[in-house]
Amino acid sequence: MAVDRFAAQQGQAVRLEVTFKLAGTVFDPFEIRQVEIRGAADNLIATFSGASIVRDTVGQYYVDWVIPATEPLEIHFDKWYATASSGGTEEVFTFNFLVLAFGSSSPGAAYLSLDEARAFLPSDTGITDFQLMNQVALVQEIIETKTGRTFLPITEGRAFNGTGKQVLPIKHPILRVSEARVLSCSPVCDDGSSDRLIDVCSIRISKSQTMLGLGNVQRYSDRFDGSGYSFPIGCCGTWPSGFMNIRITGDWGMTDTVPLQIKRVAGILLRHAGKCDDPYGLPSNAFKAESIPGDRDYTLREVWTNVTLNNMTGFPDVDAILSSFQPRLRVGVV
Repeated sequence: MAVDRFAAQQGQAVRLEVTFKLAGTVFDPFEIRQVEIRGAADNLIATFSGASIVRDTVGQYYVDWVIPATEPLEIHFDKWYATASSGGTEEVFTFNFLVLAFGSSSPGAAYLSLDEARAFLPSDTGITDFQLMNQVALVQEIIETKTGRTFLPITEGRAFNGTGKQVLPIKHPILRVSEARVLSCSPVCDDGSSDRLIDVCSIRISKSQTMLGLGNVQRYSDRFDGSGYSFPIGCCGTWPSGFMNIRITGDWGMTDTVPLQIKRVAGILLRHAGKCDDPYGLPSNAFKAESIPGDRDYTLREVWTNVTLNNMTGFPDVDAILSSFQPRLRVGVV
């Protein structure tokens, strides 16, 4: 299955979608002659034409490109050569996407697109697309480090200790469960008996998204029928006790899309980093205080103090938002 342009990884098929509009209304161009994939140096990589350019609905088209496993991890461009009406002049529409390393969190690519990131910077900034996307990746890492969570889902399998109860703590939030597996012993232990699957339809995700229950959770005294046995696995059963014997595969995270507050934080941090043309450069001279819009000042010492006291970024406008996304202590009885 093809992934979105903002989640493109080496070895994957990326779907490059565009929408054509005229005076704010979507429309079908008279002709889309070809689509080109070009690298950061504007080198031609691939060309699509004819049936390879797919019309999804009115004004919406896409091409699927299988990214080579060795493709450079850099900004790429897709150029669309289209003519709006018969007899009109052909125009070139250029879009971009970043190729990520294989194994990166697929939906969790960039929190900001290139255009969104540039909207936070002065229009005359000299930062390049490649520098800007690297800064976005750095900002994203800072946000995830300070909050202890990701803000786009990661699809993977994770193992947990079975509790012997109807509830399984999973520590990190999960959006959807696609597979639940009871892992077997090694072939030496049980002659190669296979794993057992638990019907995902019987799994309930708690409101906190950090616990999984099997069926309707009941009081301990109600978990047994007259024969003295618990309900079978896959119905209203219990998670078998064991060490790292339960493997849950699904979409891990709290939200399917990046919260607007997190986009705002990413933009503020980008603005701090991209004030000069060289976002990697250090100030030419040591300084104590710096002004920001609104006749407000802060000193580097205060920023450092905030970092050490709160383990945050040190910028009050950023930390005020990030603090609400930090995990809270939860106490409960299962």
